Amino acid sequence: MASKKRKKKSTEILDTAFLFVKVLAFVLLFGMVVLFAISWYKNKYKPGHQEETVVSVQENVEETTESEESNVVDLTASEAEEEVEGGPTEEELKEQARQERIASLPGTVVEVEDDGKALSFSYVGDMLLDDSYATMNRYRAVGGDVEQIFTNGSLDIMRGADILVINNEFPFTDRGTPLSGKLYTFRAKPENVKILTDIGADVAALANNHITDFGLTSLEDTLDTLDGAGIYHMGAGRNIDEATTTIYVVKGDLVVALLNATQLERLPVPDTAGATENSAGTFRCYDSARLEEEIKKAKEYADYAVVYVHWGAEREVNLHAYETSQDDLYVDAGADLIVGAHPHILQQVGYVKGVPVVYSLGNYWFSSASTDTGILSFDVSDEGVENLKFNPCVSEHCVVRLSDGSEKKRIIDYLNSLSDTAVIDDEGYISSK
Repeated sequence: MASKKRKKKSTEILDTAFLFVKVLAFVLLFGMVVLFAISWYKNKYKPGHQEETVVSVQENVEETTESEESNVVDLTASEAEEEVEGGPTEEELKEQARQERIASLPGTVVEVEDDGKALSFSYVGDMLLDDSYATMNRYRAVGGDVEQIFTNGSLDIMRGADILVINNEFPFTDRGTPLSGKLYTFRAKPENVKILTDIGADVAALANNHITDFGLTSLEDTLDTLDGAGIYHMGAGRNIDEATTTIYVVKGDLVVALLNATQLERLPVPDTAGATENSAGTFRCYDSARLEEEIKKAKEYADYAVVYVHWGAEREVNLHAYETSQDDLYVDAGADLIVGAHPHILQQVGYVKGVPVVYSLGNYWFSSASTDTGILSFDVSDEGVENLKFNPCVSEHCVVRLSDGSEKKRIIDYLNSLSDTAVIDDEGYISSK
């Protein structure tokens, strides 16, 4: 009985101890929870914490934005670099546009090396290379040396121009028969073309009243001879399309059109066979409509146009009616300079509606007679025709010399006496009055 009582008492003691441990554990757990809550609360509402959090977030955003912008810049630069490396440069695009313009020109294209200077021209009057006449006798006498034929600087002016234009007043041929009823008929051996290459001729004007002296065969031979010598030609051709073809001279971005025609079909003896669709001949302009049309067409493609016309009356100082009745028509069509030939002597210089007209350059190297002549030189730039100059020369004993001193003054004074609307200064430069 006593043993059962002791056992019961021992069980009660254990239950009491276990209950005490449970209560103590609960109290400790609750205390920890309370302490954690207090600590969290203090940290959450600590002064400056919220601001630091906002700043931190802002910094993260800014860092992200800067990083994205950096990526965009890097990408853009990379794409630009790829475009430069893979695509054409500005200079290449400019050259491409220039080449496209050249390809569109509807005529003969002559490209001149771009040296950064204006495009320079020299024009001379009538030349005759017929072996039956005095000029070629003189040439043979000096052993074919053009430096003894064109002296005192005349050769330098011709060779120094980007483009030298000569009036080819004869055909190159050893075939054909002379035209009947004609007082003078000329022809030169094809090998005589060497004289033109030696003086630096680039373009031969063929629209004149002697180019078919030995028939259309002689004209066709002339075209072949000039082509073989690398000399361009204008004013005549194997058909009307070739005869009216404009020469476009290109230097850098500048394009200058050169045209040539003759009105000598007005003479009683029609010695300037006109080209047709199916036959060779010259570009006639007695009826000026076609020439006006070609000038207008040329100005659609070129910056400036120079027209070389075979007109006027032989040995007449005063202007012929067909010069004064057509000069303004060519100007209205777009000509920026008009140069004349055929009278065999010098005629006046003038201005028509602001455009210079040199009515006749006269004979250049044509006969043994002593005659005043000259070289017309000028530049063409983006601003137009500039430095228009008449360089006085004298042709004597079949030698052309550039004039100076009193001889130069005499020729300039003579031209000034003829000219009403232009003036030539002591150096030969031409300007309007």
